[in-house]
Amino acid sequence: MLLSPISLFMADILNHNQPSSIRQKIALALDYAISDFNALLQFATNRPVQAIKTSRSALKRWLQELEQPEPPHKMPIMIAAVRNRRWVEWAIFSALYLLRKGYQPIILYSSEEVNGLYKPQYPHEYFGQSFWQIAKTISYLQFVDLDKYQRTDKSPVGYEDFLERAAHTVVAYDLRLEEYEPDLDPERYEQGLKAAHTMLAQNISAFEQIVRDYDVKRFISPSGLIGKTAAFCEVTRRLGIKGFYLEAWSMRPGHMLWGVNRPALEFDVPGWLRVLGEWTDEREKDARDYMAFREGEKLDRAGWLENFHQVQPVQKEVALPTEVENFLKRPGKFFLLGTNVVGDSATLRRGLAFRSQQQWVKETVDFFKSHPEYNLIIRAHPDESWARARVYLGKIAAQVAQGIPNILIVGSEQKINTYALVERIDVGLAWVSNIGLDMALRGKPVILAARANYSSLNICHQPETKQAYFESLVRMAEHPVVATPEQVRLGKAYHYIVFKIMSLEADSPRYLTVDYRLDPASASPERETFYKVMAGELPDLIYG
Repeated sequence: MLLSPISLFMADILNHNQPSSIRQKIALALDYAISDFNALLQFATNRPVQAIKTSRSALKRWLQELEQPEPPHKMPIMIAAVRNRRWVEWAIFSALYLLRKGYQPIILYSSEEVNGLYKPQYPHEYFGQSFWQIAKTISYLQFVDLDKYQRTDKSPVGYEDFLERAAHTVVAYDLRLEEYEPDLDPERYEQGLKAAHTMLAQNISAFEQIVRDYDVKRFISPSGLIGKTAAFCEVTRRLGIKGFYLEAWSMRPGHMLWGVNRPALEFDVPGWLRVLGEWTDEREKDARDYMAFREGEKLDRAGWLENFHQVQPVQKEVALPTEVENFLKRPGKFFLLGTNVVGDSATLRRGLAFRSQQQWVKETVDFFKSHPEYNLIIRAHPDESWARARVYLGKIAAQVAQGIPNILIVGSEQKINTYALVERIDVGLAWVSNIGLDMALRGKPVILAARANYSSLNICHQPETKQAYFESLVRMAEHPVVATPEQVRLGKAYHYIVFKIMSLEADSPRYLTVDYRLDPASASPERETFYKVMAGELPDLIYG
């Protein structure tokens, strides 16, 4: 971020004896203060608000761009301002966007949560000038505080099973652990589990009362899986309210995903397949381009993949290390096990034969230890090397497999393209990672240990018990069953849906409040499509 000469000069005068990092912080604070002051002055004098560097300045610009809206004449839409500042500020922006389209936005929030998120840090925030304090003064918006509704610690009737499952999901995400795996932090996990159960129960009872009081027909929220949003999602699903649950799509900067009465990362694959329609030659080319991109190829025609997140650190053609080549010379069949990153919310609530990836990896290692006639390569997810995690499956696998000659661990930090390994193995094993589908599309029999988004395609084998899982290992090694041509077509259609059309470019590439604009001229066609879907002007599932 560029600092204005004034702020650098002032920081130097105020702090000339301080370390550069502290000087930088003071310079930034001054720069932000100047930005806010300029925005306030420009807003007050009806000049365009420019040089936005803070969410407060961004809000002033939105209000200026909104001008004087007409009274809402369309249905109310409730939007949850929860989780963190990014989603709270997105909720306010979205409320104003929908207000401009004639809808009555209702902001659902928790005063306890937002007061913690916007705890005063700077002088102006002690005088009612934080982003949230300014937003609360906007007369066009309605605000509903969850905390003011009657709440109970008791389990709402009929939600007992949900609360048991969801509490584990909430605490696992908060502690960056896996569900049902408290060993790394047992005391905090147990305390967090109780707190999550209470929090979910309270929010279910409060939210049920709110949606009835306000006759909510349409609801928008982040996630549907994390924190109190899990309670919202379960309530809208049970009461038949149209609930949209959103996530930023890390694969494509600026893109948003949504699920209807389901968490955003639990894809409605059958629904999207119906929307997709006919499989054309052009779509086949796009699917092939995606597969080639994953292998590290340079593509001429795939503009949609230019900013796509590339997981693999090197091209497939890069030679494998000597250690790996020597291992691949062993006699017997080879299995490749691909993990997910612990902490990725896409892995939550997915367990089937195993309660967690850790259990799956450990028990699979035990199986191969007792079956030296087979060989196992465990490939830790490449993103594990930089992810903010507390549990690294590559390290766990290395510990439990130490000294076992027929098991090789390929760490996340190793410069190896996973698809170079896929070519050399006989059977694939996966949790919910896309590597499972990718191996199946490349002619390998694949066994899943959890419910992946692509499970419904039946392109992979999915045993539901441990016994069936281990029996499948032997059966697929000796009598492999690979995907049929129709299953391969469906697998490619899944790739096309998930990675090209299922998300819309409805956010900024940086996912920052300061980038948002209400000015109609600044709205991309996909952003307008996105909000039309949220408002019910277009079908629930649609692509740009």
